[in-house]
Formats: sequence, C-alpha cells, structure tokens
Amino acid sequence: MFQLEIPVFKVKKITDQVTSKHKDVYAFVGKERAAYGLSGSHFIYLGKEYFCDYYGQVFESNVITDKRDKQILRGLFWKTILKLEDTQQITNIVYNDFIGFLEALGFNLYVLPDNETTDFMYVQGQILTGLKGNIDVIKRFVRDTLEKNRHYHALEMMRKGATTHYHLDKLKELKTIKIDPLQDDRETGWLMYTNTAVKITADKTEPVPYPKLKQQVWRHQILEREWEGVPIKKIMLSDWSRFLTLAWNGQEDIQILEVLKIKPGAADQQETLMRRQLAGMCAIGYMLHRYKKASKAKAIVCVDREDAETVNEANGGSGKSLTGKSLGHMRNRAELPGRQFKIDKSFVLSRVSNQTDLVHLVDMDPSFKIDWLFNWITDNMVVEKKNIDEYEIPFEHSPKWFLDTNYVPWGEGSSYRRRMLIIEYSNFFNESRTPETIFGKEFFTDWDAAEWAQFDNYNALCLQLFLRHGLLEFPTENWGLRVLRRHIGSSVLQFFESYMELDKAYTIKYPPGSPAMNDVPALLDVMTGEITENRRSPLDSAKALQFLRQWASYKGYAINGMLASAPGKLPRDQKRMLSGKRADIYTVTDPEDQPPF
Repeated sequence: MFQLEIPVFKVKKITDQVTSKHKDVYAFVGKERAAYGLSGSHFIYLGKEYFCDYYGQVFESNVITDKRDKQILRGLFWKTILKLEDTQQITNIVYNDFIGFLEALGFNLYVLPDNETTDFMYVQGQILTGLKGNIDVIKRFVRDTLEKNRHYHALEMMRKGATTHYHLDKLKELKTIKIDPLQDDRETGWLMYTNTAVKITADKTEPVPYPKLKQQVWRHQILEREWEGVPIKKIMLSDWSRFLTLAWNGQEDIQILEVLKIKPGAADQQETLMRRQLAGMCAIGYMLHRYKKASKAKAIVCVDREDAETVNEANGGSGKSLTGKSLGHMRNRAELPGRQFKIDKSFVLSRVSNQTDLVHLVDMDPSFKIDWLFNWITDNMVVEKKNIDEYEIPFEHSPKWFLDTNYVPWGEGSSYRRRMLIIEYSNFFNESRTPETIFGKEFFTDWDAAEWAQFDNYNALCLQLFLRHGLLEFPTENWGLRVLRRHIGSSVLQFFESYMELDKAYTIKYPPGSPAMNDVPALLDVMTGEITENRRSPLDSAKALQFLRQWASYKGYAINGMLASAPGKLPRDQKRMLSGKRADIYTVTDPEDQPPF
C-alpha cells in the first residue's frame, strides 16, 4: 500500500504577538471566530485576505474581494461567502480550481496499454502510481490534505457532496498525459527497490539511483525493501540457492560456483547436474524478465521427477509451488487454483490486471489440457471481471505463465512441446522433509535483511544468466516416460516393452478377406487380448498404430512399412504409409544398429 505525501500549504505568518497594525484583525478573529466558523479558513477584512488557524493565529494572504455586506473567501479550490448581517457562511466548490488543484498535486489520466481506455494516475517525481480506477484514493488524499491544513469547513463541504464532487464525469476532466515508463527490453532487465533501481544486462548488474533515471517508474514495480549487493560466493551458497539445488538435483554434491562457467552441451554426470542448475536459474530469469517475444514465449511447467506407477499417482511437497511463490516476492503475481481452472468458466482470469507480471497456476488437475493456454501464452489476453467491461491486455504487456503440477499435463504434438519448458523436481523434499526442517526456518517469513539480500541477488543473477544464455533445455530423467505412459497407458507401454521385437514384421490388423499370415502377428488382436487396463474407448487400428509410433519415438526407434502385395518394397508415399493408410506390414528398427551404408 503506497502512502501519498500530503502537502502543507505555507502562508506568511504575521506575528506571534499582535501588533497595533493588526490588532483590529485579531480582535475580529478573536470575537467572531466561533460565530463565523473561521477556524482554519481564509477571510477578507478591511481589504486584505487573512488566514486564521485553529488557535487564532493570524497569517496574511492575498486580497480577493471586499464588499460591505459580505466577504468572499477564496480557498484552495472553493469559495466561502460570509454574509455579515445574518452571520451566514456558504462554501461552494470551484470545479475548475478543483481539477487544477488535483493536477498540481500530481493526479492525471493516462492511456492504458489497450490504447482505448484511460485510468487515474498519481505522479510523484520519478514514480508513477496507477490507481486502477479507484477514486477512493483521490477522496482520501483530498480529505487528508484538508485535515492536515485545518480546512474543516471545506472538509465538511466535500463530505456532504462527495457523490457529486467525485463523480467520474467530473474527474475525467483531468489532463490526459502521455507516459513513457521504464521497461525491460531484449538486452536489459530492471529490478526496483525503495532505495534504488537495479539495471541488469548479460554482463553487469548495477544500481541506478532514481534521480538519474531518464524515465519514470511504476510504483507497483517497486519492491518494499532495499537493495544491497552480495558477493557471488554468498549468493550461490545461500539457503535459497541450496534449496533449489536440492529441489532440482536431489543432492548438493555439485561444484555450485562452476555452474556460472559451464557451456551448453556438457555430457558427464557432474556437468549434467550443473546444466540442470543453470537451466533452472535461466527459467527463473525468464519469468523475471518483463520483455516478451511471441516466437519464443513459453510456459514454465514444474513437474515431479519421480516416476509414478500409474498416471493418476502424484507426488507433492517437492518445492514446485514454493518456487512459484518466490516469484511473487519479485514480480506482481496472480495465483489461480489449477484444480478449478476451466477455460470456459466465467471470470477465469478475474485476478489478472494490467499490472500482473506472471500468472501462477497452482496444482493443475490431471484433466488439464495445456493447449488451453496457447493463445494466452503467445497472443493478447482478454480479461473479464465482474461488474466491469472486459478489456484486452496486449501481448507485450500480458503476464507470463508459471505452472506446477503433480501430474503430466495432457497434450501432444509440436505445439505441446514448443510452448512448454519442463523443470523436473526431485523427491528430496516431501511432506516430512521440508525446507523448514532442513534449513531451520520458514522461508520468507523468518528471513532477516541479510537473507532477503541474498535472495534478491540470486534472482538478479538468474535474470542476468537468462539474458546471457536464453532459455535452456532442462535435462530431465523421467519426463519422456511419464508423458508416454500418460498418452498410451501403463498396460500398452508394458505390452510394447515385453512383446515387440526389433526387425520383426508385424501387421496392425489383417485386411478384410485376407488369410491370416502365420509369420506376421496382428498387433491389434494380440493387444486386445493382453491389455487389461480399463480404457475410455476401445482400441482400433488407427489408435494401435499411433501408440506404436509414440512408443518407438520415445525409444529412438524407426518404423518401416511395406505393402503385403510387394514384400520388401516401400510405398512411395512414406508419410501416408506411416499414418496406416498404405502400409500393411511394419518393422521396428534401431537406427544405431544399422550399418552406415
């Protein structure tokens, strides 16, 4: 919650001691103050304007109006008429002055990213505060200003006429200004703290004081803590770094400082662990980078490495959600419950706003289909909320997606693989062995300033590594097997593993009217008899061939097909043959076992 700076309007004080020059003024104030309610007001007396505070001290101001039967007092954005004969006091708002008063104090309108709608904004030096249509902030500001400056009669006027004075149609008369706030670009990322901005590039991290910035900064992007630099060794050996090392690798026995020196492509075990660490850090950096490019946009999907016995068995408590929550301490994060997430549900994105940097979809349901998100990952995002019109967030300003699940998300094809980066979590942490039991404190809640500084510097390093390397493939162990099991089922997988022989001829189903080929088994017939797993739909020829292709792809095998009418001769249309429309007989081969010529 930000605090607005309430101004005190200074006026020239005449004197603490009443002089002969102003004794008539003081006598008037002292005698008539209660009758006219002049406490904290401007007033006219004998051709001069004065200000009287609550204690009756008199300050000289400017002449506005002096009439015999009434005095007109001009306030900050109001005028008060004092009728001297019947001691009546009438205070009215001057709307042009009220709008000017708000503008002088920093309130304006600005155009939202959709280039169609406007919102209220408060400008304070280099800091921009978007009000998200909340005029209560303006009301509170005016109220506090009047109270601090003791304009009690004006305060009462604003309270009584609040519905009229703060009507949107009137406030929309505020000047609309163009803004060019500081933003991340392809080569630079920014982190904002209360004491400084931090500029991050592929090679350097440096604090930049706000007065030295050429552009303004959104207040909602400023983290409510101070930045303090930490040496690289302390960063990599911090509790947060150790936690992620254990979560990703299941062990700490890696040369953690060497992670920053490795190059993609290393193959041995130690370097595989370090590549995993580097890829995970780059994924965090990707989430922290506010710059987006549609062709490279991905959802970061955190899954368990532990291979479940069935597609419905899950492993929780491995640190996936905690990683997502950590991002909320660096960026504006909207958390959505994965098990209730339905693409056709009304207001499904109601927690998302123009200020949201990332959406964290927590604990996705087994039925979740990743392709539900494809349009939001790579295109504009339409947000629908209760009681307000839907609005569109352009792609370059829309949030990134971070998902965690105990299951394998449903989906297949090139888009399925291209739009996700899988991060595997080991089973080191679980329900009984938690980060709190290992590190002796609850993350974030129990941290001191030094631990927060280590956390901030770790995230800054992740952002720097991403700018240096981009997104890197995370070396997984069981992901491919888990995806295969999810798609074809455990029984089908077990059947292929135990029944299929390399270089042996198979047919999917004997053609109608054709005699059975004793030396060529029909896979569909055998599978139907062997598989006991309950399936939503019965196996058919197309499904059996599809499963065979998926299994062979996972194993790295090749499928060759030929026509029964011309044994040994491949059909011309290899693509149609592999779809099951031309070939009658198939063999599965291992390319690595084939001669080079």
